[in-house]
Amino acid sequence: MKRLSPYFNLCLLILSVSVVVLIMSNIKKTYAIGNNIVIKKIELKYSNINSITADFIQKEILRGYSQSINSKGMFFYKKPDKLAWIYTSPYKQKELYFNKKLYAVNGRLKQVLVYNINSNIGGFPPNVISLLGNMRKYFKIVNIIDNHKTNSWKVELRPLKFQRARLIYINFAKNSYKINSILIITMQGRIETYYLNEKFNKNIKNSLFSAQFPASYKIIYEKE
Repeated sequence: MKRLSPYFNLCLLILSVSVVVLIMSNIKKTYAIGNNIVIKKIELKYSNINSITADFIQKEILRGYSQSINSKGMFFYKKPDKLAWIYTSPYKQKELYFNKKLYAVNGRLKQVLVYNINSNIGGFPPNVISLLGNMRKYFKIVNIIDNHKTNSWKVELRPLKFQRARLIYINFAKNSYKINSILIITMQGRIETYYLNEKFNKNIKNSLFSAQFPASYKIIYEKE
């Protein structure tokens, strides 16, 4: 049998190592990354944030529809669990979340839909941001991707308890851990929100989060 040259053996070894490295690089990180230093820094950052204000652009795609529903407006978060989305386009309306209730206020229809949110459900889409200070309590950390092009961390989360959100992807800026975007995958479709001009710890008046609506508005209570 003809003996292979040392040069051929070296090339074969290099090729084998390259294949192994390529395979390993494509393997997703496991739940062990829940203790990753990135996650710890995110939790520390958001446990010390009292408020967030930002502009947002939102794209929602519902199952069975090819076109997205695009909207934009302003977002407000006040610790511990008060959130507001003030939509300016395509219609002026707002959604408020506080006291474990979501209020969808539609000025055109003069009605308010009130959803009762189960306090035991971690990671329900409206209050994701209020849970980031204790992320590992509510989510399984599926993956962390280092995106060099956008200089951000992409964190893939799965709620530990079954509810509407199946998977959540959050892009954090590396230098500040500000939220660039949140993608929520639900049984009904997907909602992606991009945050701009994000500011921390600005004064937000409590009057923004009020369940007092005009007497002409119809209040409809829905079960979530």
